[in-house]
Amino acid sequence: MDRTLDEVVEDAYGKVLHRTNRMLHLAKNYSINVLQIENPSFDQMADHLEEIIRIMELVRNEINGFTIDKAREYSTTMNEMAKAVREGDAEQLQTLIEKLDRRTFV
Repeated sequence: MDRTLDEVVEDAYGKVLHRTNRMLHLAKNYSINVLQIENPSFDQMADHLEEIIRIMELVRNEINGFTIDKAREYSTTMNEMAKAVREGDAEQLQTLIEKLDRRTFV
């Protein structure tokens, strides 16, 4: 079955949402000490999101970039979350959790 470029990007966006939801679930349910030993680490999960976003951005000129922009926002927040976990900044992590909770698609 041939897939359109839009379908491929939508699939990639679904993967971004899935990973974002996974990270959010972990952050809500475990202490920062536990999150620091999570495998894969929050840094690795955020890096994976970045890889997906870079691939999506390669086709930006061929499709509506709105989906890519939304994915980039999630990726940026996940990188901030990974940094908070790495640095043991529970207050910043909570701020990011609250930010994500206000989003409609997560």
